[in-house]
Amino acid sequence: MVGEPYAFSSDLWSVGLILIELASGEYPYPKTKKFIEILQSIRNLPEPNLPDNGLYSNSLRDFITRWYLSVLLFKFLIILK
Repeated sequence: MVGEPYAFSSDLWSVGLILIELASGEYPYPKTKKFIEILQSIRNLPEPNLPDNGLYSNSLRDFITRWYLSVLLFKFLIILK
């Protein structure tokens, strides 16, 4: 997305999005029709998560948060190599 080569962490990040979309039935970023706006949302907005509105268990919300933390850790470990 920013000129970096493909990394496995991209797939891990995508799984987090899929988990959110499966649970909520909605894409976790603002709806837009322009590709550049999608990229800007992904780059500039915080990692998505399920809202704390009582519809989703704390366990599921915590799992998704930890999932994204593991993606960040994975990226960091790759950088250290």
